[in-house]
Amino acid sequence: MKKLVGALAIVLGLNLVGAMIGTIAQSYAQESPEPQPKPEKPDSE
Repeated sequence: MKKLVGALAIVLGLNLVGAMIGTIAQSYAQESPEPQPKPEKPDSE
């Protein structure tokens, strides 16, 4: 029985950590947008 409880605790813990990381990553991505790519130099023909 203890093994089952331990396994459940580990799974729930990992899910919680994963959810927290996902939420933090989303908010971080929204707050700091990716740097815009440098504009390509126009080809002078």
